[in-house]
Amino acid sequence: MISNIIKTQKCKLRSLTILNYIHSHAVCPYEHTFVTPNPLLNLLEQCTSMSQLFQIQSQMITTGLFLDDVASSRLIAFCALSDTGDPCYSHRILRDLDNPIVHSWNYVIKGYSESLNPVKAIDLYREMLVNSSCRPDNYTYPILFQVCARLCSCLMGNMVFGHVLKLGFESDVFVQNGVVHMMASCGKLEHARHMFDEMCERDLVTWNSLINGYVDYGNACEALKLFEEMMLNGVMPDEVTMIGMLESCAQLKDLNRGVEFHKLIWKYGLEFSILLCNALIHMYSKCGDLQSARVIFDSMTNKTSVLSWDYVIRGYSESWIPVEAIVLYKEMLVSGLCRPDYYTCRMLFNACERLCSCLMGYLVFGHVLKLGFESDVFVLNGVVHMLVSCGKLEDARRVFDDSCVRDVFTWISLIDGYVHFGKTGEALKLFEEMRASGVKPDEVTMIGMIELCAQLKDLDRGVEFHQLIREYGLEFTIPLCNALMDMYIKCGDIEEARVIFDSMRKKTSMSWNIMIEGYAEVGMLDEARKLFDETDNKDCAAWNSIIGILAISGFAYDALTHFTKMVTIGLRPDEITFLGVLVACCHAGLVIEGYDYFYQLTSIYNLTPNPRHYSSMVYLFGRAGKLKEAEALIMSMPMKPGADVWGTLYFACRIHGNMEMEEKAARKLLEFDPEGRGIYVMLSGMWNEAQEVWNMMSISGIDKTPWYDDDD
Repeated sequence: MISNIIKTQKCKLRSLTILNYIHSHAVCPYEHTFVTPNPLLNLLEQCTSMSQLFQIQSQMITTGLFLDDVASSRLIAFCALSDTGDPCYSHRILRDLDNPIVHSWNYVIKGYSESLNPVKAIDLYREMLVNSSCRPDNYTYPILFQVCARLCSCLMGNMVFGHVLKLGFESDVFVQNGVVHMMASCGKLEHARHMFDEMCERDLVTWNSLINGYVDYGNACEALKLFEEMMLNGVMPDEVTMIGMLESCAQLKDLNRGVEFHKLIWKYGLEFSILLCNALIHMYSKCGDLQSARVIFDSMTNKTSVLSWDYVIRGYSESWIPVEAIVLYKEMLVSGLCRPDYYTCRMLFNACERLCSCLMGYLVFGHVLKLGFESDVFVLNGVVHMLVSCGKLEDARRVFDDSCVRDVFTWISLIDGYVHFGKTGEALKLFEEMRASGVKPDEVTMIGMIELCAQLKDLDRGVEFHQLIREYGLEFTIPLCNALMDMYIKCGDIEEARVIFDSMRKKTSMSWNIMIEGYAEVGMLDEARKLFDETDNKDCAAWNSIIGILAISGFAYDALTHFTKMVTIGLRPDEITFLGVLVACCHAGLVIEGYDYFYQLTSIYNLTPNPRHYSSMVYLFGRAGKLKEAEALIMSMPMKPGADVWGTLYFACRIHGNMEMEEKAARKLLEFDPEGRGIYVMLSGMWNEAQEVWNMMSISGIDKTPWYDDDD
């Protein structure tokens, strides 16, 4: 999902671009700031409410001033554009005029364009064409293009552009800027770029429109290239430009370039407005530099924008210190500077989820109820996902059932929770409920259900879900095809998995690896090798697969040969590669070679061995009877040895008859499961003093009932 915080920023960018465009190029020519001796116009300049305007209007009608084009235009301008005005009433005034000038029409069109129903601006434009002798001018069309951009209606924009061509305004820079902005806002970036390239004259608004179009649709690289081109053309950036650049760096998570743009803001002396500070905070948070994000936030003198708080809270909620998100939220409440919004609450649930603190989540949910956000589906999804992650499935289901608003993400959060905690029956039942309620499953939902069938090895149901994907018309994307292949392989239908594999137009490394490992699982090792050889651009994961397959299948020397080939072609092995290599050495009993590879892991490739590497080496030493070397390796481990390591040493000692070391390993195993009957029974079979073991079980309060049947 595109992140909602990016969507919010996009709206801010788009709003700022539009306002900058309107006030700089469309409205200023009509704003009369002359001093007139008429006292009514002086009063109109100072008007602050509709009630005052009514009184002024009645006086203008009485004195006849209302018939003056400029005076009536000023009256309409206040009514249409003022924060306390009313575009609908300005429309009534317009209709009362016998032959209003184009300025008056443009003011009302602009007022409607910024209202909750911008389509009325288009309707008024049609009325102007049909019922008026007045004709649009080059300031009418930029406003109309802004309406089309706001509605994301490229079709309507093309119709308006047809009128532009008919009236001959296609060469006007204001109109061209409106076209570029409209096309970019509608996602027609190629058309916008074509118009941009054809323009003989460009100003800052032209560059900003296309740059922010690229940013809005996730093409940050093109936005950065266009910025460089703008600088080469000698056009100086403004606040809108820099917000777009910072958003580009956030999308790419390019901290270094983001810092460069931060320096440019200082260099060009731009004011650190709320929007610009928000963009900086967002960039630093997305790039992982929370310290710099917090410095900017703390330096802001105006923190009345909830977006400023949301960006920092989100950064903390996704970091390794999510508790700071809760702390900052408390500061927000205490400050009283702004009211939390639905997004604040959603990020807080993310923080509670990462903290695994269900109690904190309940407290946040209490605030959600108090703020009245419980009916917001975005917040609901956060609550359900948090409760599911904390294992509170019953509470999650209760919130789910009590909610009257759900979307596909609400359903899939609960379904995934049931799958994760082994309640497969509930997951399948809930999926059927989702379908019955009319909610169409998306790709993520179907991948989850297919993975469930793979876990259950339920081929029949998996085939049903495969058919459902076709019925719903979902695109067979790479992740979806990979999930289907994995399901068919685990359910034993390798032929159908190969059919899907062959049908994929584009395959990732994971696609090849799933198929290769699938052949290995069903014993078709020759097919696995053949497919590996056919793989283009083999990456580390592909080599890891074939090395691991050969090692587990007993072809130790072949596995080591593939490792040598991998290193020879210049690929750098990772921890998984060396695990496969060590397994190969274990199968072949290659102690010296295994120890050499283990040494390479740390000294040559600077990798950190994990417990599985140590366990493999202990197995290798133990199998060869080198128990002292195995024990010494365990003692040298930088992390606490786990039960798998001690268990490996224990069985090696039993095989080679080292009772003293065997006892030590067994006691270490006991520390990992002091209440487990199995370990005590194992020890009783090992020690002569069996009574001591039974006494230890009595002290620990463990039931001495055998965990095996007499027949066993």
